[in-house]
Amino acid sequence: MEILPKNCKRSLDANDSGVVAYLQVKDLSDKSDEKVFVFNGWTFSSSPTLRPFDHPVYDLWLTGCENI
Repeated sequence: MEILPKNCKRSLDANDSGVVAYLQVKDLSDKSDEKVFVFNGWTFSSSPTLRPFDHPVYDLWLTGCENI
């Protein structure tokens, strides 16, 4: 898997300590020349089921913007 974080922001609301990020995820085990994103979109730490990352082996959880 290759995770490409494109944007990440912390909530400005004092009552919400959530993080939102735009991620692109590629499955590198697919040996074809066309690497298709298995996930491409916004994900939310406070609501991970809103835009879930569905993969049979891996699970992806957004916890912060520190490494982006």
